[in-house]
Amino acid sequence: MIGDGTWSPSLGGGIISLSDADIDAMYYVFRRCATLEEMVREALSRSEEIDENFVNNLVDDFRENAEALARVRERINQLVS
Repeated sequence: MIGDGTWSPSLGGGIISLSDADIDAMYYVFRRCATLEEMVREALSRSEEIDENFVNNLVDDFRENAEALARVRERINQLVS
């Protein structure tokens, strides 16, 4: 699985084949995660701007990203099996 160091596309006897749609969807998810990281880093440098609304929105964004990453993992697992 992704993230735990045990998953590799070369395991199981071959390289997986991703469609353009799979690649685009995965890129979008990973770009969203990177954008969120950049946003948090910038906000922490200006801590006076962090309020409850910011934190609530941040938690929602992290939850959405976690759900999207779970879908990516599910898709990769489908391709590997």
